[in-house]
Amino acid sequence: MIPNEAGKMVDHIWKNLSTYHPRMEPDTSIVMPNHFHGNLFLTRSNSTKAGKNKKNLTLAEVVQRFKTMTTRLYIEGVEKSGWTQFRRRLWQRNYYEHVIRSDEELNRIRQYIEENPMRWDEDDENPNRICIHEL
Repeated sequence: MIPNEAGKMVDHIWKNLSTYHPRMEPDTSIVMPNHFHGNLFLTRSNSTKAGKNKKNLTLAEVVQRFKTMTTRLYIEGVEKSGWTQFRRRLWQRNYYEHVIRSDEELNRIRQYIEENPMRWDEDDENPNRICIHEL
């Protein structure tokens, strides 16, 4: 799966989250045509990196800022580069969060994320999907 410019933008913002939010360390991620998966590690605050006046944000605040930033940049891409417009909102309202409690679980989730593009042909929301019962 080859990401378009919008996908590259989302990927870039995700991979550089720690630049904006020093306590958040991005891990495995994948930008899909209609969704996104990513692991995020919450680290201890590093006052030198974070700066004395930076607030330690919650996960919900970081996710909201990620969605806001990528939406703003997507709208800019629509206006300046002809990216496909979206209706109502770019991101779903909520997100799924799960505390990973073991290396085994982390490795299983990483594998799921990395293999997600191989399952795109079976995704119910793939517009090119052909179902046997539809033939």
